[in-house]
Amino acid sequence: MRTLSLSIAVLFFCAGCSDDGGPGPTGDGPVVQTDGATHDGPGHDGPGATDKGPLQPDINVPPGCVKECVEFYDFLCVKDPASGNCEACLNDSHCKNNPRSDGPICDTANQMCVCNQTSDCASATTGLKCLMVGNYKMCTCDTDTDCPAPYTICDGTLIKRCVKRCTTDSNCTKGGFTGTCDTGTGKCSYPDF
Repeated sequence: MRTLSLSIAVLFFCAGCSDDGGPGPTGDGPVVQTDGATHDGPGHDGPGATDKGPLQPDINVPPGCVKECVEFYDFLCVKDPASGNCEACLNDSHCKNNPRSDGPICDTANQMCVCNQTSDCASATTGLKCLMVGNYKMCTCDTDTDCPAPYTICDGTLIKRCVKRCTTDSNCTKGGFTGTCDTGTGKCSYPDF
C-alpha cells in the first residue's frame, strides 16, 4: 500500500481523455468517470498525472453542484453536458459555491477551479495558499499549518490538499475506493491500482 491523498490530489486531469476514462490526447482539465471504470491519472504534464486515490467524504452538496459528482470527489461539482463527465466547474459559480474547490475562478477551457493569488484562498478548505501546481495556480497547502479546521491534514504527493483527519477506515471510502486509516497520522492509505 502507498499513502495517497487528495489533496487533490486525487485529481485526474486530462482534457481529451478517452470516453472510457483512460488517457487520451495530451491536455489538461479534470475528467472523472462515475461509471465504475478504472480511474487512472493520465500520463501528461498536468497536475495529478500519476496520483490516484479517493478523498474523504463530505456530507453536504454545495448549491449548484450535482450530488453524484461531489460524492465521488468533493472537488468536483457539475456534469459536463457534452461529455457527461463530472468536472470541477463550467463557470465561476461552481467554484465559489463549492468549499472544496481549488480556487474561486473557473478555468472554463479546462473545467477546473483555480486561484490568482493567496487572498483568493482565504476561505478555501483545500489550502490557504495559492501555489503553482503543474501549469495551474490552486488553493493548496505546504504544511498542516496551511489548513483550516476541520481539514487539518496537508496531504498529497503531486498535489497537496487539506483533508480531514481520519479516525476509522470508514473515513477512507470515496469514489468507490476503500482505504485504511492510519490513526497515528490521520491519513488514509490506498492500495496501488
